[in-house]
Amino acid sequence: MSYRFTTSSSVAIAFLALAGCGEVRGRKKIQEANELYKRGRYHEAVAAFEAAEGLVPNLPTLWLNKGYTCRQLIAPGGRDPESRRAAECALTAFQRLHELAPKDPRAEQLTVQTWFDTDDFATLEKNFLERVARTPNDYDVVHSLQEVYYKWGKWPQALEWSTRAAALRLVRSGRLYDLGRVLDQDVPAFPGRYFRQTLVTTAHHANGRGLGANRVNWITEQVAGTQQLGTHLDALCHLQIGDRGYNGWSVAELADTAGARRLGVEAVPQIVTRGWLVDVAPLGPGEVIDVPDIDPQPGDAVLFHTGWGAHWDDPDTYQSGEPGPGLELANWLVERGVALTGCDTWSYGPVPAEDPGRPFEVPQFLNVRHGVFVVENLDTSELARDGVREFALILTHPKLRGASGAWTSPIALV
Repeated sequence: MSYRFTTSSSVAIAFLALAGCGEVRGRKKIQEANELYKRGRYHEAVAAFEAAEGLVPNLPTLWLNKGYTCRQLIAPGGRDPESRRAAECALTAFQRLHELAPKDPRAEQLTVQTWFDTDDFATLEKNFLERVARTPNDYDVVHSLQEVYYKWGKWPQALEWSTRAAALRLVRSGRLYDLGRVLDQDVPAFPGRYFRQTLVTTAHHANGRGLGANRVNWITEQVAGTQQLGTHLDALCHLQIGDRGYNGWSVAELADTAGARRLGVEAVPQIVTRGWLVDVAPLGPGEVIDVPDIDPQPGDAVLFHTGWGAHWDDPDTYQSGEPGPGLELANWLVERGVALTGCDTWSYGPVPAEDPGRPFEVPQFLNVRHGVFVVENLDTSELARDGVREFALILTHPKLRGASGAWTSPIALV
């Protein structure tokens, strides 16, 4: 039997044969480059990889190994021209690897390592801040950002992100505790403060049975009141000593018609830090909490469970007094660098006070003299019930410009 091939078939076969030969030669070039790499002849190895590019351009191994080799030519610090060229070579190779094998995690990992090789901290910061925005509770990403700031010499940022990393390291089971209370017009309120919410249904009057073929309609609400009730965070403009607030600002310098000119709650960062719960329940009005047997680090939060929050639904009893940390404990918190503290009470500190002639001296001492943030009216009951002592505290709040505080619903993650 004889076979006859058309001209086009012959060309196709010849093309396939040439392609096969090209791939073989390309793989041999890669082997040659790998041998040169093992001998420490990195420049020659890079040249061999470049020769293979025209033969096997879509082989991920080529770009992975070429990138590895280029990185070997980066000197410590990576600031000299040759190191910059080597870094560009590596980054281009890893980008090509990502295009060919998008699920291969090594492309991203090696790109980050190359940025570290060249001390390209600005790019690293941008990259990790974008990743934190997507996955704020990813310990590895937060820890990496802390490392960037540490190597960059930006110590305040390094400390901030180190604190966040330490907090997220505590999350194991994913259990969540809501430490905020429901807010309505019947909650306990300090004299002169109130909360009112009015439902607005005017859209139904204007729209009749609804707008459009789908008959859409809506209701809204109007809220009047103060941020200084319910579970809330005090801003540093809240308390004063006479007419002087935190950092020595006078009330005249602080106050404006629509809010504080300085130290409003919009200046308080959203908080992710390690939290401690100190369970001292049950305590009654005027009882003072002693220094606890815990080891908080700078930037941590320390919360106290006194059991007084059990009276939340009985405003008269709840506001008749309260237990709380005394001045000795407040000094200890400051010395330990604690950034935030709070309690399951309507203020912070014992009422009646340790010295009846010096009311509310504990929160005044923390807020005005030392800039420690205070959270009031926490619901710590479930956290205490389950025996949780360390957790990741996540506290966010609305950025109300010039407000003396902000409602919040903090969560504890364990």
